[in-house]
Amino acid sequence: MATEGRLPAGVDGVRCIEWNKNADTTAKTWGHPSVQGDVRDLTLYEGLSGTIDLMWASPPCQAFSLAGKRLGAKDERNGWPWTFDVVDHVRPRWVATENVVGLIHHREECPSEDCAGCYWEGVVRDFKKRYAHVSWRVLDAADYG
Repeated sequence: MATEGRLPAGVDGVRCIEWNKNADTTAKTWGHPSVQGDVRDLTLYEGLSGTIDLMWASPPCQAFSLAGKRLGAKDERNGWPWTFDVVDHVRPRWVATENVVGLIHHREECPSEDCAGCYWEGVVRDFKKRYAHVSWRVLDAADYG
């Protein structure tokens, strides 16, 4: 377990925002400086001092999942706009995110407003407006045991 904000990976966690009460409790149990709330509430980031070296984000995936309706930008659960709001508010040196592979797949009627692959290309462009280096990879959890 981590203590005093030091996480097992050897980094200092400064803030975790978790929507789900049980997940928040679990994060706190493992030493993460978790706050239960909605990431869209920018007041939850007040009190952070100094430079944030790395921000990790996991925007909701339902809008892009191959198992869902894949409504993309039209889905109210699309969390990418909120993610960029937080990036612009916190201004971390680096950002790492994760999401579902469905985000990179294009529809046949491409380009269209609700095509996940087209939307992802826009996300990459938005990151490139903020950072000099942007890259992404598809990682399969099965490859990591």
